Amino acid sequence: MMETKPVTSLLIDLGGVLLSLYESQTSDQLKKLLDPTKLQNIDELVFHPFDRGEIGEESFFNRLQTRSLKIFDGELYRTAWNAMLGSMSLETISTLKELKKKYTLILVSNTNLTHIHFVRKKIAQECGLVDFDRHLFHHSVLSFEVFMRKPERRIFEYILQHYNLNAEECLFIDDKIENTTSASAVGIQTHHMKLNSDFTRTIQELLPSIS
Repeated sequence: MMETKPVTSLLIDLGGVLLSLYESQTSDQLKKLLDPTKLQNIDELVFHPFDRGEIGEESFFNRLQTRSLKIFDGELYRTAWNAMLGSMSLETISTLKELKKKYTLILVSNTNLTHIHFVRKKIAQECGLVDFDRHLFHHSVLSFEVFMRKPERRIFEYILQHYNLNAEECLFIDDKIENTTSASAVGIQTHHMKLNSDFTRTIQELLPSIS
C-alpha cells in the first residue's frame, strides 16, 4: 500500500473483518424457508432496503414471509437471518483499544437493527463488553442509521464531510473489493482484507508502530 500521507483515521468494517462472518449459513437456512420461485431481486427489494433503514424489522420479516414456501414461525426467520454472525475475539478488542489511543476510529458497517442488536448482545455475553461500538470507536456509521450502504460512493463522502476528515489521511479496511474500490475513488487509502482473516496481524503489517 502506497501512503501519500500519514494515517490519522481508521475506517473499519465489522462483519468479516472484526467479527467472523458466515453468510452461507444464513443462505442455507433461508433456502429451507423461502420459495425459490419468489427470490427475484430479493437483494434490492428486501435485504438492501433493510440495511438502508428504508424498512423496519416487521416489514423486513413480512417480506421474507411473503416469499416463503409456507407461513413459518417468525423466530425461524430471525434465527436464519442472524446465523451468519460469528464472534469477535478478545485479541481484536485489545487491538482496537490500542488503536483508539493513536487514531480516530470509525466503524463503517452495512448492518440493520436486527443484526446490530444481536451482535451487541453476543459481544456483551462472550467478551463482557457492553455496547462494543460505543467503547471501541469514536464514531459509528451504520448503514440503517444513515440511509446509505457500501459500496455507494455517497457513504464515504458523507463520512469525510460529517467528521471533517482528509481522505488521504484515512485508511479503510474492508473484506469486499467493491467497497474498497468505492472508497479509493474518493481518495481514501484502502486495504482489502481477506474474509475472516486475523485482524491483529493485518494491523501489525499495515501499521507496524502498533505492534
